[in-house]
Amino acid sequence: MKRGMKLLLFGLFSMLFLGIVSAQITRYSPQDIILRISGNTNAHGEIYSQNTSGYTNIYYSDIFGNTYAGSVTPANLRICSVSGSNRVLRLWANTNAHAQAPSFTAGTLYDIDVCYGDLVCTAVPGNNNCSTNYKEVVSLSANNNAHIENATANQYTGAGNSKICCLAPPPSISNSTWRYYDGTQIDPNARVCRNNHVIARVQTNNIADGTPLIFEFYDLDLLTRDPIANRTGYVQNNVAQIVLPLNDTGVQAALQSALGFEAGNNLELIFEVRIPGDTETSYPIIYENNASLCSFDPPNAVISAPKHRGVYYADTEVNFTSGCTSQIGPPQTEWTITPQNGQAFTRTETTFNYTFTQAGQVNVKLKCTDPLGNFDINESQILVIASPYTLAYINKPSFNEIVYKSPPALGPYFPNEISFSASDSFVVNSSTACTLECLGGNCPNQTENSLMSCGSGGGPISITAQPIVSYSSLFFNWTFMDSDWTNEWAQYETGNGIYSGLVQYDDLSNSLRDKKIIVNVKHTSGASAQFERSFTLGRCLNNGNTYYSSELESNSTNEPNGKCKGGDEIALTADDCCPTGLRCMAGTSATNPLYSCQIPPGGPIIDCNDFTNQTACNGNQNPAIPQASYGEIPPACTELKCQWSNTTNSCGLNITTYANSSTTGACSSGPTAVIVSSCSYTTTVSACTGGKKTITYVSTGGPSCVRDPVTVLCGSLSFELGFFTLREFLLSVLLIGAIYLIFNFRKELARNEK
Repeated sequence: MKRGMKLLLFGLFSMLFLGIVSAQITRYSPQDIILRISGNTNAHGEIYSQNTSGYTNIYYSDIFGNTYAGSVTPANLRICSVSGSNRVLRLWANTNAHAQAPSFTAGTLYDIDVCYGDLVCTAVPGNNNCSTNYKEVVSLSANNNAHIENATANQYTGAGNSKICCLAPPPSISNSTWRYYDGTQIDPNARVCRNNHVIARVQTNNIADGTPLIFEFYDLDLLTRDPIANRTGYVQNNVAQIVLPLNDTGVQAALQSALGFEAGNNLELIFEVRIPGDTETSYPIIYENNASLCSFDPPNAVISAPKHRGVYYADTEVNFTSGCTSQIGPPQTEWTITPQNGQAFTRTETTFNYTFTQAGQVNVKLKCTDPLGNFDINESQILVIASPYTLAYINKPSFNEIVYKSPPALGPYFPNEISFSASDSFVVNSSTACTLECLGGNCPNQTENSLMSCGSGGGPISITAQPIVSYSSLFFNWTFMDSDWTNEWAQYETGNGIYSGLVQYDDLSNSLRDKKIIVNVKHTSGASAQFERSFTLGRCLNNGNTYYSSELESNSTNEPNGKCKGGDEIALTADDCCPTGLRCMAGTSATNPLYSCQIPPGGPIIDCNDFTNQTACNGNQNPAIPQASYGEIPPACTELKCQWSNTTNSCGLNITTYANSSTTGACSSGPTAVIVSSCSYTTTVSACTGGKKTITYVSTGGPSCVRDPVTVLCGSLSFELGFFTLREFLLSVLLIGAIYLIFNFRKELARNEK
């Protein structure tokens, strides 16, 4: 559900959209040093990192007036270019060394190159000045085997001496891009709207940090440019950028004025950035008056801290940091923090610290909302420790999951088998204030903080006694709840490491998160914790009127958007999503060919009885009408089909059960197939009430063909075999529960007798 991560931390506004990872070169920092010399003149040299006592630094910023801001990253500053143009000089050794001019070739070359960034360096006779725009870095007593002096000593001024003159490339700007508010790049001619915040960004070269650059925004007309706004951005780490709020009153006035002269209802926005000798112009993006035509990603909620499943000490600060991102403007942050005592509290800061005074499990939810009200929610679970303590967590189904299985090409589709797991659960025990051991489950390797008295400065400490992940000392008590169960429940307890499995639900969801699983995890010591998970079963909700691509994206199946084709995006397969009686069909208009739920020719078809002729009945291709075996393991060898009856001159439902092999489980088939029973039914379907419809079966067969009425969702299949009804579900789960309760009771007795 979630997208790949874009930015993890929104801190200071100026750093929010930097979008690059490079170290900042500050004046007189190690990165600012070109080389070091032993004195002002008649000196030996050494590389920047030797740090010999008495040597002085030759700083880039002293020579050129600002710190290095070229195209070479700080990590590669001292790597020589292929041409060697950025070589300042050569040294005999790393320290206490004589020097050679960078262009010396008349004899043996020294081994140690002193290179820097993208400088262009050359040696000129000592009695000459450096060329225009070149700066003297140092002077040498000769071209080879030379002593060194700094640029201000002025002792090596003869024709036999050498000045080392270097040119820093001129300032330039390049790579102008438009960006969404979260820093991701906007494609050319993408549409943005009046409520959006957009970023204008350029890369810079050899422009000092803090230098202001003017961003000029225009509407790109054929004959002229209509000015929209001017903004000032400042260079930092070879990037300059500004945020342009399109809802700003001044910007809005200029945009609307420009729109008044447009034939349509949108305009092309560009920006320009100028410095002496260089101009950078952006590609256009479309400013759109019609908000429905704008496209952008929904916000993304990322909990940067605290760490999921992290172990934290009571009475120590826990940091909460939001990684909320939004493409259209500043997101709002809302935390909901629920300790085990149930006393939830909320916070709205992007980052804050909180101290828990009581131990226990803490649920952390983060909601991120963009300026249009779109939102995303994420969760994490932490454990504030005592001795011992348990963290319970259901990782299957996952947070806000829509459980969905790809259907077969044709045939019934009913994804009622759910995987559940609490494998992230664990138990830890603090035998002393600074000693923590794992008692069972999937423990983390270390805590996230500690008491200052533990000697780690409040930092992490190891969790000892790490076993191979084992759940044998844990009991998992599961409760499965359905929206239809007003006064009913099913529950079973597992021990001996049974922390996951499969469960059958009797119907699909009719609203988001209407199914629930609860787990209570208990250690043999008595330490326990509880966690609950709500989820959605199936994507076809609201009586078949709504198809959910995700929790945040719902689509009407009655509109021509193709969503009625279901998850496989193929019409007339088993996961089509339509209200009862309608069918997923293509539009007939050449300008509107998309699929939507429509009344099929001949009227609504909801069961076999609705086919009015033998050809249509026996040739049914509607996936909502039975036509294939209902899959079971082991196979039930049951086939369903619509079959025309010459006796009643109508189409009915035929259910045939075949014998199966006791050794292979294969169904009997072919001309010699053994038929156990064959029953034909006519059916009636009730009106939709409370999201449910009831199917009643009438058969002329004997007692073996009698079927009870079956209630199903209005938007689900219009037939039901009743192989796994609600009552049978409860009985089967309770039977499993009884087995485990007996098993665990005996184990407890055996433990107490020891």
